[in-house]
Amino acid sequence: MYRLLFFIITALIIGVGLACEEDTPPRLPDIVWEGEKIRYGTTDNILPPAGTFARFEKVVSDIEIELGVSIPEGKKIDYYYLGAYIDDWREFCKSGHEKVIPGCTKYDGRVFSFYEDTISVHELIHAVMFITIGTSHSLLSEGFAVYFSDRSFFLDDDENDSAQDRIDRIENAMFANAVSADVDYESAGYFVGYLINEYGLEATLELYRQATQSSTKQDLNRILVELTGDSLETIFSNMVADMPQCHVEYVGYYSDLVPWNEKQWHYIYEISYDSNDVYADDIVSFHDGFLTVSSLFEIESDGGYLVTITMSPLDIGYTEPYITRCNEIYITSEGAYSAFIVNDERINWDIVGDEITDTYLFTFAVGTYELMIPISYYPDINDFFSASDFVEVTIVKTE
Repeated sequence: MYRLLFFIITALIIGVGLACEEDTPPRLPDIVWEGEKIRYGTTDNILPPAGTFARFEKVVSDIEIELGVSIPEGKKIDYYYLGAYIDDWREFCKSGHEKVIPGCTKYDGRVFSFYEDTISVHELIHAVMFITIGTSHSLLSEGFAVYFSDRSFFLDDDENDSAQDRIDRIENAMFANAVSADVDYESAGYFVGYLINEYGLEATLELYRQATQSSTKQDLNRILVELTGDSLETIFSNMVADMPQCHVEYVGYYSDLVPWNEKQWHYIYEISYDSNDVYADDIVSFHDGFLTVSSLFEIESDGGYLVTITMSPLDIGYTEPYITRCNEIYITSEGAYSAFIVNDERINWDIVGDEITDTYLFTFAVGTYELMIPISYYPDINDFFSASDFVEVTIVKTE
């Protein structure tokens, strides 16, 4: 059972998290939840639902699998969500840097977060790598955190740039103040992704291990030549010559894969405070009564599929489901998004008794998809704490 705390949450900060080090933090909040890999402390006055912490554990396990590492037995990541005392914590995390940041990870693996997102995958990647491998050059540390987090990035380009202009621009961005945390995150993420795709994860991890926080560009070049046979100049030239506008990595950190039952995909989400099915996607929205349920599912045959969602009772509100295909790119005039959003058509809406049913027609291609359904107890989150509700989803292929 999860207990309430008695502090006041204040405004959150929007920015980019840092991997940094400082000795003495402001007053630490109590640890109020402990799992196999995470210990959670917060200055917030309401603890998120159980499903949030199940996803904390899943994110860390997935990161370990992705990187091929394991946190030593008995070691846990202390993750502090800090709504109060923002100014003090910001200064603590900045460690002399000028950026306005929403959190940081210390070299002992402690995470301090002011993110609007409840779970910062970016900071947890730092924590796992610091605990299992150690620290490295900021270019690589931030590059791994960007590449393996569930976010996309958009690399600005000028069609009038020559190949050398592009190389110079990206290289300058990547190595600007590179010993500090001011390295360009998006360029670093693409650099690490390119190395992994071209030379493999093990070689890129070895580069991370051998590089230090004080490594110069010449040091990195020497290590790269030893590991790959290619110089930094050659790698930049090849990388920039074929640089796409955006890169999208793993989408499904928060969701479990639910298998099909013969010709039908079916899952009933239990909506209650103690259920692992429902989680707080971000703290601010959670306070306003907004929650999320999600799952991964696989499509083995192209075509049309009927997605039916039944919800009970009627006092739960929800918006249309979001279904995205993992490892896809979705680009609009506003930039690159984390995955391709599948087109759908709402074809039926019905109320029977205290249940509401929606049916949508989706067109799926072969692939792995993530289904997310936002649900709402707005305007009173207190209704959720005593809830015993459900959301039922069925997917079948049209004939």
